[in-house]
Amino acid sequence: MKKLFSLLLPLLALITVASCCDDKDLPDVDFGFQFENAVRGDDGKLYVVAGDTLKITSITVTNREEGKAAIITSAGFYWDGYPVGVSLVPPFPFNLYIVPQTPAGQHSLDVQCPVAAVDKELATAVVGFRVEVVESETDMPDAGEAAFSVKASLNQ
Repeated sequence: MKKLFSLLLPLLALITVASCCDDKDLPDVDFGFQFENAVRGDDGKLYVVAGDTLKITSITVTNREEGKAAIITSAGFYWDGYPVGVSLVPPFPFNLYIVPQTPAGQHSLDVQCPVAAVDKELATAVVGFRVEVVESETDMPDAGEAAFSVKASLNQ
């Protein structure tokens, strides 16, 4: 039995060395998010009134490698870390109702998307947004944009 272990030991070391290399070739893409019924402030936060619906009307992905395609296959949405829904059909719209009882202040909206790009490994991107919930329309930033796109990049 000891001979068997002594023969397997070099094989185990070889497997360990081979698995240490993690040369993943991840997609290099940009995401575009189109929002409605929210205001983007100068501070980069999304502002929404409690009792309103934050609308993501589309999510797009563009490969930064010219001439090569990239896609997302779904979008999972998380509010303050809790799953709130999934969109499976392009352009991956989603409506998030902000209940009137939502505490005013900072919250988070995370969007998780599986990403596939030509000649790259599959990846999962998580794009996060800071969302400021306000009590009334008068608390919204004056200089904000009401309908806008947000770009985010998936870097290696």
